[in-house]
Amino acid sequence: MAGFRAFLAVASLSLFAASSPARAQTPVTENIQIGLSTDHVSITAGFSGADLTIFGSLENADPLVARQGRYDIVVVLEG
Repeated sequence: MAGFRAFLAVASLSLFAASSPARAQTPVTENIQIGLSTDHVSITAGFSGADLTIFGSLENADPLVARQGRYDIVVVLEG
C-alpha cells in the first residue's frame, strides 16, 4: 500500500508540474550606440565644409547575422 501511495504522490506531482505554465524568457533586443566627433558645426560666411566622424557599436548583436555581414547602417545628416 505504501508503494501505491508513493506512486500516486509522484504521479500527482508530475501532473502538477506539467500543467503549470512555463515562463518565457524576455528576448534580448539589439541596440546601437552612436557618437559624433562634434555636436556643433558653425556655418559662417567663409564656411567651406566640415569633417564629421560618426562611430558606434552594436549591443546584443545576433551572431549569425553579424557573421553573414548582413548589418547595414544608414546615416542621414540634415540641417
